[in-house]
Amino acid sequence: MKLLSSYFGSKPFAGFLNIVRPLWVGLCMCMVSLVLMPVCAQKVPAGTEKVVVNGVTYYLYKVQKSEGLYRVSVNTQVSQEVIVQHNPEAKDGLKAGQVLRIPVQEPGVSVPVPVPILQQVTESKNIIHTVAPQETLYGISRNYGLTVAELLNENPGIANGQITPGMQLRIPEKGKVRPKNYLKHEVQAGETLYAIARKYQLPAADIRNANPGIDENDIKTGVELTIPIEIAERDAEWKQTLRDKPFTMHEVKKKETLFGISRQYNVTVEQLQDFNTSVDFGNLKKGDALKIPSEKWLQALRDSAAQTTTLIDEPMVMPVTSDCQYQYFVSRPAIKIAILLPFNVAGKHAAADGDDESHSGSKAVSGRSRVVVEFYEGLLLALDAYKKQGVNFELFVYDTTDDLAKVSQILQKPELSTVDLIVGPAHTAHLKTVSDFSKQHGIKMVNPFTNTNSELCNNPNLFQMMPVDTLMWETMARKIVADGAGKRLIVIRSANPTPAETALAELLRKHTVQHNAIQPLKTELLEHVYGQAGKGALVDKLIPDQQNLLFIPSTEELFVSKVVASLESLAGRNNSHLVLYGMHDWLRFQSIEAESIHKLNTRIISYYGIDYQNENTQKVLAEYRALFHTEPFAITPYFQKPSGNGGYSRFGLWGYDIATWFVGALVDYGPTFEHCMSRVKTTLVQSNFRFQRISNWGGFYNNGLVMIHFNSDYSVTPVKVTP
Repeated sequence: MKLLSSYFGSKPFAGFLNIVRPLWVGLCMCMVSLVLMPVCAQKVPAGTEKVVVNGVTYYLYKVQKSEGLYRVSVNTQVSQEVIVQHNPEAKDGLKAGQVLRIPVQEPGVSVPVPVPILQQVTESKNIIHTVAPQETLYGISRNYGLTVAELLNENPGIANGQITPGMQLRIPEKGKVRPKNYLKHEVQAGETLYAIARKYQLPAADIRNANPGIDENDIKTGVELTIPIEIAERDAEWKQTLRDKPFTMHEVKKKETLFGISRQYNVTVEQLQDFNTSVDFGNLKKGDALKIPSEKWLQALRDSAAQTTTLIDEPMVMPVTSDCQYQYFVSRPAIKIAILLPFNVAGKHAAADGDDESHSGSKAVSGRSRVVVEFYEGLLLALDAYKKQGVNFELFVYDTTDDLAKVSQILQKPELSTVDLIVGPAHTAHLKTVSDFSKQHGIKMVNPFTNTNSELCNNPNLFQMMPVDTLMWETMARKIVADGAGKRLIVIRSANPTPAETALAELLRKHTVQHNAIQPLKTELLEHVYGQAGKGALVDKLIPDQQNLLFIPSTEELFVSKVVASLESLAGRNNSHLVLYGMHDWLRFQSIEAESIHKLNTRIISYYGIDYQNENTQKVLAEYRALFHTEPFAITPYFQKPSGNGGYSRFGLWGYDIATWFVGALVDYGPTFEHCMSRVKTTLVQSNFRFQRISNWGGFYNNGLVMIHFNSDYSVTPVKVTP
């Protein structure tokens, strides 16, 4: 259903409340989880760890004694076939204590079999090319029989034409290495790769790539090298010239110099050196024989160089998609935004009409509707701020409900192919359909709710907003190690760590080694297994009269609560100043005392955090309260379980920040703002958006985090973390 076709022509903002309010008046107060997944009948033991691997969310299930694959399938309500697909080792039998990855399932939605991103690319018959030092886009494209335009089209992440060593490029299926028609060169005694490259006017990297496996520091005499130049294919005369004897001989006379000889024959010193690779020019002496390139050879070289220059220069003058000099207010075109979210208006109306059956079955629907409407309210508040600055909009709002067929029907509407931005969908089951449409029409697409995204590596226009846990870990580990410079950092682990704990501990070790290799102030990293040696052993590891950093990489509420209570009793002992680092999941733990968190000067990495002291934040919050009569909490209050019964909005500020950032980017840098994202300057309320491409052919994920400081004076300070 199209709720709104044109916005901000002359209508005041108040008119929008007449559209928004009917959507949420009378909605049930039931709330859904942050990822907006429907409630399912999947059975999982309480406290089971969740992880995200390659975009798939799993429960980590520990196999019990005498349990077989059938029993695990019954216990988790997941078929044996699916379990084996995600745990190939399970087909050989299970052992007590073995940890299985059980995919979190939605009713009626199949979970994709996990395939690493690069493996997905490889299996689609694409080649992954790793850029070597001194390589050029033109040289790479020529090696695979492609044009530079085809290479750029396959890798939107390098649309500005800049590549660096180690960067990975995806080569389309048609690209194949084509050495068979290239020129062949037999290595002469004393020749080096550099000399051969200069002889043919090519970067050494091009010859290196055309001859995989060669040792450029020890090229054997007589080895035949492939010279990747198309001149040899186009110009038979050039080929024949190279086959003919292309030089005359000159015997060095007494007191002759290389420069004098070059002047005598009207050649350059470099040409003489290239033609005489076996001569020691640092010790040139009487009687040495030099080959002097013939005029015919030099003319052929000049002609081929001119042709090669034409071929190389034209593609390398890269058409940068955006020069970051966009001027929106010259013409003020309407920015077109499509909202594809499940408002479920029909379900709400059925419940409001008093149909008992509809009412009893509409609680989950109404809960999701409330989340979506809260998000939409925040989005409208942001758009109204831009309207007051003179920005024009066309807003297309569609109720996708929970029906994939409805989504497909909406995408067939002619106006959808002309929009600048798509916000949605909310369901992972709808993601591929909308992503394919976005990719086909070159439309930027925002995935606002789920933290799983199977399309991220396929659509270069896709923006993943909620940070994926495993992608957050790198930034988290780097930040904690940097904070530990000149201090002691102690990782407190459980006796039976989960795979996530182990992975985080390993990341800390890796970043500590990297940090200590280049920074003058070293981080001293220690590990402590809680419960084995007792609390006293931890006391012994604290440095008196100094600040000690502690990190608990666990999301097990029972374990974290025990450790936090234990650490609180250590605070201040031997004048040891403690700073505790924790996981985002802690913010929803109810068994942790907020007072303990403050006493331990706790720092929690999250993707949101409100600075209530900020003047702009206070202004936005006041406007939100006045318009929607709701308290705009930051997703959910700290150390409380999410509930739909509180008088606050969980997603209003999330919608506000997303609209503020993307409209700001479109206004400042136009439809191709992705090339100027480091320059985007918007004032957000609770977020820290920092986008990074997952690959040169994939979309963007948000790795901008906020570190929330719970200070000992009971104040709370969010600090943005730079990736």
